[in-house]
Amino acid sequence: MLDGNGAWSDLAFRHERGELLWVRNDARMEVSGFGDDPFDPETPVVSIRLDLPDGRTAIGSVTMESFCAAADALRAKYLKQK
Repeated sequence: MLDGNGAWSDLAFRHERGELLWVRNDARMEVSGFGDDPFDPETPVVSIRLDLPDGRTAIGSVTMESFCAAADALRAKYLKQK
């Protein structure tokens, strides 16, 4: 989604039930690339780690191809070309 306004409308209900933790500057985020996915050794992946303020850690992974496509699309929409 290139425009985040109105994205993930299903999260409003989760927020009301206390099931959503929104973190911005108070969470440490790290991004790592891996040469292969443990479930598909031929596919490079990107994992994103969030160390949450309450001490928990969340990790999500996507294929390198998906991550780069999203970054390219966001760059094209939001950053001016120099």
